[in-house]
Amino acid sequence: MEIDTSLIAFANYEGGLSGFSAPKASLMCSPLTTIKQEFSFQVSNASLTCSAIKDNLLAVSGHEEVIKLYDLKTKKSIGDLSGSHKGSVQCLAATT
Repeated sequence: MEIDTSLIAFANYEGGLSGFSAPKASLMCSPLTTIKQEFSFQVSNASLTCSAIKDNLLAVSGHEEVIKLYDLKTKKSIGDLSGSHKGSVQCLAATT
């Protein structure tokens, strides 16, 4: 992915994750913009309900009660966050 591009990630109910980039977020839906698929892979066997991106870190979660972390530069898993949480994760937020 190039510098100064915007990335959007989609998590689905089948446990899949896809990411697409465009030159600017405001151009993501423009018919004249070339959107590039950056990644697409199976993250979970359960439904994914949320994702959040901060810099090169992508976090996704859902009904497995685990937050999975990915490095967007390498497009590889960098680990899981789990603990005493009970129930599916419904929301993730990335803050500064």
